[in-house]
Amino acid sequence: MRALLLGCSSFLLLACSVQSPSEPTPVLLNPEQWVSEHLAESGSDLFSQLENIPQLKALVDEGLSNNPQLQQSKSQLAASVALLELAQAEMWPEISAYLTAGRQDNGNNIANSAQLGIDFNWEIDLWGKLDDQAQAALLDAKTQLHQYQAAQQNLVATISQDWFNLLTAQQQLALIEQRRDNLQQNLAIIEDGYQSGIRQSLDVFLSRADVAGAQANVAGKQDQLNQSSQALELSLGRYPSGRLRATGELALNIAKLPAGLPSEMLQRRPDIQAEYTNLSAANARIAVAYKQKFPSLRLTSRVGGSSNELNDLLQPESLVWNVFANLTSPLLDAGRLQAQQQQKQALAEAASAQLRNKVLSAFAEVESALNAETSLVEQLDRVIVAADNSIQAEQLAFEQYQAGLVEYVTVLESQRRSFDSQSTRIDIRNLRLQNRINLLLALGGGLPQAPRWAESKEVTP
Repeated sequence: MRALLLGCSSFLLLACSVQSPSEPTPVLLNPEQWVSEHLAESGSDLFSQLENIPQLKALVDEGLSNNPQLQQSKSQLAASVALLELAQAEMWPEISAYLTAGRQDNGNNIANSAQLGIDFNWEIDLWGKLDDQAQAALLDAKTQLHQYQAAQQNLVATISQDWFNLLTAQQQLALIEQRRDNLQQNLAIIEDGYQSGIRQSLDVFLSRADVAGAQANVAGKQDQLNQSSQALELSLGRYPSGRLRATGELALNIAKLPAGLPSEMLQRRPDIQAEYTNLSAANARIAVAYKQKFPSLRLTSRVGGSSNELNDLLQPESLVWNVFANLTSPLLDAGRLQAQQQQKQALAEAASAQLRNKVLSAFAEVESALNAETSLVEQLDRVIVAADNSIQAEQLAFEQYQAGLVEYVTVLESQRRSFDSQSTRIDIRNLRLQNRINLLLALGGGLPQAPRWAESKEVTP
C-alpha cells in the first residue's frame, strides 16, 4: 500500500513539474442559444442599397432560404454545435442504471438471481484537459459560424452580381434588336432607292450584310441572356430554366469612398475571423495533446442490490455499494503521445500560415477593387460622352447619305461606332457595379456591427 501511494505521488509531482504551453482561457457558452442568435443574422445586411431594389431584395431573401450550398454550410454549423455539446458533456459525471434478472439450473436445484443498481463514472479534470477539449470544440463551432456568415455574404454578392449580369444581358439584347430593326428599315429605304435608280447595288449588298450580321448577333445575345438567367436561378436554388428576367436599372446607390479606408475594416470579414478562430482551436488542441501525457483520475461507484427475488432487491440487507478511484498515467507508448503533440503543433503552424495568407489576399482584393474603381469611373465618363456623340453622328450620317452628301460606307462606320459605344456603356456600368460589390465584400460587407452574443458573452481566443 505504501509503495502504491509513493507511486501515485511520483506521478502527481512529475505532472506538476512540467509547464503547460499557453492556451486559450476556456469559456463555455450555451450552444443552443448561441447558435439561434447567430442564425437570426441575415446576410442580406451586406448591402443596404438592396432595400431600394425590390426584385433584387426578394431574390436575395429567396436565395438565403433555398440555396443548397448555404443549407449545407448551415447543417455543418449544426453538426459543429452538436460536437460542442458532446465535448461539454465529457466534463460532467455519467450516471446510469441497470437491472438484471436470471434463472439458473445447476442440476440439483433452480436458483433465481436479480440485481438493481446505479453506476457513477466521472473523470476529474486535474489538468484542464477536458476544459481545453471543450474550448477547442467551441472554437470549431465559432469557425463554422464565421464560415456560414461568409457563405451568406458570398451568396448575397453572387445573387446581386448575377442579377446585374442578367439585366446587362437583357439590355444588350434589346440594343442589338434595336440595331437590327434600324438596319432593316435602312435596308428598305435603300432597296426602294435602288429600284428607283438612285442607289447603287453595292449599297444594297452592304445593307443586307449588316442586317444578316445583326440577326446573328441577336441569336448570340439571346444565348448569353439564357446563360445569365440560368446562373441566377442556380444561385437561388431554382431549376435552371433560363426563364427568369430582371426588372430594374443598371444603377446602385454608390456612395463616394472615404479617403484612407482603415485596415481594421478587414477584421470584420467573417472568412478572416474563421481563420483566426481555427488557429485558436489548433492551439487549444496542442494543450490537449500535451496534457494527454499527465496522469488521469477517474472516480467510479456502484450502488445497488442483489437478491434471489425481485421483491427483496430494495431491502436494506440486499444493498451493496463500492467506490473506486483510478489513477493512470502513460509510461511507455513508443513516442505515440509525443508524435500526437508534434502533429497538433504542425497543424497549428499550418493554420497560422493560412491566416496570414488570407489576410494578405484580403488586402490584395481591396487594393484591386480600389484601383478598378478609379479606372471604371473614368472609363464610364468617357464612354458616356462617346455614346452620346456617336448616336448623333449616326443620325446625321444617314440623313446626309439620303441627301447624297456621303457614301454608304460612312453610314456603316457611324452605325458601328454608335452600337459599340452604347454596348460598351452598358458593360462599363455593369463592371462598376460588379466591382463595387466586390469591394464591399472585400471590406466585410456593410457597416460593422458587433454580434449580439459578444456583448454579453465574450470569448478569449
